[in-house]
Amino acid sequence: MLRHALLVIQILLLLGSGSDKTCLADENKLAGTLASSTISIGKAFYLPMNFAPFPYQGSFGDSGITFFDSKYSKTGEPAHTNRYGEKIPESRYQDSNVLFYLPPGFSPNKPFFYLVFFHGLPSNPDTEFNNHKLAKQIINSGKNVILIMPPLATNAADASPGKFFAQGAFSSFINETVTSLSSRFPQDTHAQFVNAPIVLAAFSGGYKSAAYIVDRGGLGERLHGLLLFDAMFEDVDKFYNWLKSSHKSVFFFHLFGRSCEHNSQVLLSSLQQNGINYSSSWPKSLRPGNIHFIKVATSHTAIPSKGPPKNPVAKVLMTIPGFNRQGDQNDQ
Repeated sequence: MLRHALLVIQILLLLGSGSDKTCLADENKLAGTLASSTISIGKAFYLPMNFAPFPYQGSFGDSGITFFDSKYSKTGEPAHTNRYGEKIPESRYQDSNVLFYLPPGFSPNKPFFYLVFFHGLPSNPDTEFNNHKLAKQIINSGKNVILIMPPLATNAADASPGKFFAQGAFSSFINETVTSLSSRFPQDTHAQFVNAPIVLAAFSGGYKSAAYIVDRGGLGERLHGLLLFDAMFEDVDKFYNWLKSSHKSVFFFHLFGRSCEHNSQVLLSSLQQNGINYSSSWPKSLRPGNIHFIKVATSHTAIPSKGPPKNPVAKVLMTIPGFNRQGDQNDQ
């Protein structure tokens, strides 16, 4: 134990001696090394994950078409043809370092949930984390939550979920996350990591990962709900089938603008035809059975930060009963 403590101190001293950079996501990824022995509370850190979406070798969804279906002309490397007909080189699909953020005051001894947030495109977890001030929004939500941001294609216009195309693959990712995180906390908190519920969130191109997870992720009752921020460009059928079968046991929230208005209306019409109720107003309490579609005039890229209301990620998390970092936990 003493050797372990000294090693951690040495690493911290080394990080501070040559630079004032921390393990914040927008500065560097040294936290990946630090997190191998401890967890950084209040700072984003990275862990390499075997079950992260990429690297990936397989088919595109259920199409039977090889994911890397062409060549990238500039380098000759394998490439994937995106929905716009553009060829994205294989080198953009290599990042397996998952971003994690635990807010100050996080405690595994209190009820908590995982918020798995899929970034838009062309982007990466670092950019989304900083552009939308997700650390501040998580803190201001007051929730005891672990933010998880898996990387998709790096700075490329492709929403493909990689390994999450496969049945049950996301469940494997969560199991790996549980093992990796819980091993860095006291052993008597392991059950909390195993049983914590999961809330999915997606902005823009993150929709496809969310769609395949609700369709075949293998989460079962652990999936608490889905938060979308202008994120319904395709796969309406997957969202509909999930809500049709599970709407009484999960919540659904979509804050959308012009980009996703058509598909949102298609989903709404399908729900109405099956007698499934929804609301077009901001939720007061987001509980199982609540479905909210809220149209805004904000530009697409600004929706996760400007809403309205401003800081909508924080505001919608506030409406989830319980899971407070401080105060009464009995309202779950």
